[in-house]
Amino acid sequence: TYTLENGAIQLKVWKTNLTNLTHVETFRGSRLLSSGCYTDRLSHHVYFTNGKVTMRVFYKEDGKIAYTQYYKEGEITLTVFENELLVGRNAFYQAFFKRLKFTSKDLIIIDRSLDIADALFAQQKKAKVIVVIHAEHYNDARSTSDWICWNNFYEYVFTNAHLIDCFITATARQAEKLRQDFEIMGKAARDEVIPVGNISEAQLVNKEVNRFN
Repeated sequence: TYTLENGAIQLKVWKTNLTNLTHVETFRGSRLLSSGCYTDRLSHHVYFTNGKVTMRVFYKEDGKIAYTQYYKEGEITLTVFENELLVGRNAFYQAFFKRLKFTSKDLIIIDRSLDIADALFAQQKKAKVIVVIHAEHYNDARSTSDWICWNNFYEYVFTNAHLIDCFITATARQAEKLRQDFEIMGKAARDEVIPVGNISEAQLVNKEVNRFN
């Protein structure tokens, strides 16, 4: 932590070692003002007001601004590119997916579809879409014999199951329960079981070199 000469501003530098850092936070007193985030260079700045993110500025490799994004209550309100203004979250994600130029050869795997699926469907073209289900996909206490209360992370894709090419579960029992719930809700979709992978022991040749793996 570094305190500037006037004493009002402090810089907290987060490092992985003596020469590499991940981000630099700027404080006035105890109030966080901004955080500069680094990869092999400055990636972006995050600006805060009363502890909440209000703006992010992303940089190109040459250090020039790529785009600026404004937030309100955690939601993207406006994204400003050099020659383009995008209003809201959906417009930003659509612009991102559009630039990927999906084709029939692409397979899109969604992990936690909340906030992105609605934008993806508009830009997927002929690409296939798969949704991975990690957790319990419904709220048992709020479900009834004729209505399923979906987990909010999956509700949108379940409601629009006809747009999904396949759902992936970790166990056969989970897949069976999903099919039962789809039947109750008048839905149908393909599902596949892919168990969670694991290795029996860490196979590190050099633990010091691989300590972040």
